[in-house]
Amino acid sequence: MATDEGVLIDARGLSKVFDGVEVLGDADLRVEAGRIHALVGANGSGKSTLIKILSGYHTPTRGTVDMPADPGTGLPAPMAFVHQDLGLVETMSVQENIALACGFATAGGRIKWRTVQAQARDLLTEFGVDVDPEMPIGELGGTERRLVAIARSSHSLGGRRGVLVLDEPTAALPPDEVHQVFELMRVIARRGSGVLFVCHNLVETLAVADDVTVLRNGRVVAQTLAKDTSPELLAQAMFGGAVDAVGKTRKAGHRTDEVGLRLQSISGKRVKELDLAVHVGEVVGVTGLVGCGKSELGRIIAGAQKSTAGTIAVRSSTPQSWRSPDHAMTHGVAYVPPDRRRSGGVLTMQARENVTLSTVDTFFTKGRIDKKAETKSVAAQMVEVGAVPARPQQPFAAFSGGNQQKLVFARVLRLAPKVVVLDDPTQGVDAETIPELYRFIRSMAAQGCAVVVITADIDELVEVCDRVVVLEDGRLVDDIEGNDVTIERIGSAVARGSSAAVTA
Repeated sequence: MATDEGVLIDARGLSKVFDGVEVLGDADLRVEAGRIHALVGANGSGKSTLIKILSGYHTPTRGTVDMPADPGTGLPAPMAFVHQDLGLVETMSVQENIALACGFATAGGRIKWRTVQAQARDLLTEFGVDVDPEMPIGELGGTERRLVAIARSSHSLGGRRGVLVLDEPTAALPPDEVHQVFELMRVIARRGSGVLFVCHNLVETLAVADDVTVLRNGRVVAQTLAKDTSPELLAQAMFGGAVDAVGKTRKAGHRTDEVGLRLQSISGKRVKELDLAVHVGEVVGVTGLVGCGKSELGRIIAGAQKSTAGTIAVRSSTPQSWRSPDHAMTHGVAYVPPDRRRSGGVLTMQARENVTLSTVDTFFTKGRIDKKAETKSVAAQMVEVGAVPARPQQPFAAFSGGNQQKLVFARVLRLAPKVVVLDDPTQGVDAETIPELYRFIRSMAAQGCAVVVITADIDELVEVCDRVVVLEDGRLVDDIEGNDVTIERIGSAVARGSSAAVTA
């Protein structure tokens, strides 16, 4: 790596705590002049939190961010950001979007459009972006939009040696166009600026990066030169490190011969013609890098998103596509979404109301809710799932993250479901509660449910799943079961899927 004189950002011991849960802990990061630095990690690893601290959006709970003064100007390095949504106005032209950030040339209270166009053309030429300045942003392809956004942000550094931060700059781009974004990143680095970028495609990461930092569960677990690592080694760092390839002998599960959930040729916005069978009593994990379609698959199974093709069957029911979450629920499908505070529970309602949200009709007596019976029933269930304090009248928002998730699980158990879909079930949950949630998941399978666990946490997959399927770009690329369900085996499958997406 570069010498201290080339350091543009020196972050040390950065930590951030939300609602008592540490999402980033003691993270160090150095971004250096003239180098491209990749920040990688699974979903929920702390990348976004770290970037938001650097941008000033979040204040760290602990730690410092030092930006050494430039020897020439005496000023710290400027920073510019290109987020995933790019920040471009679709209905405006390229030159207007550039002027929004760089300023409109005016005279006598009027915009000098010829000057605006000339300045935009000069900027695009400077960075090698071949786009017509008068073209509306909405008519550009995805790659062209990214190039415009990156060039615009680079210009905002004011010609000084600074840091450009890119969040998933190649997400959803055709593989044969990714190199255009990479070349622009190299141009910016050659001019003396540092480039920090977030990426989930490990092969792409190593194709352009000089340095790599890996985050896992909010901690920096590896920092290396790109030339000294590989997609497989990065995957091991992201998902738990190298382990014995043989793995541990798994306990006998509760799988039966009966298929509890069958998907045939399911397609959506991301998912493509996917077939999957989950047996009664089986826990199947679904994993892959961000953008692989795993969460979309969960929403389709739960009826929260309509499929564009294919059918779903629960046990011996007629294959069909769900019209709504209620339609899926009537066939025995229960769903735990990834964000319990926004869609898993109602913060302003009591624990009692949250737990019985889907089954409150069972407490109707003479046209009214029997709140006494409802409260007694929920109190008993709160004790059963270990939610503390066991106070049904307490607002959902007043419970810790782990206890909120226990209440969401309690609501699911009341449905006596045939199929349970859990998307990121331990996200933001304290370490002490996670084993309890794992026991609930295994218990659901033991009671005859077909269980689908969607997560990027490979430790979690190994701990709780009988079988794991790996998705890449909406397609199933590996199906792992039995004693092959190990950290190394799953991590390698994820890395291979990433490689296949680039070379295809």
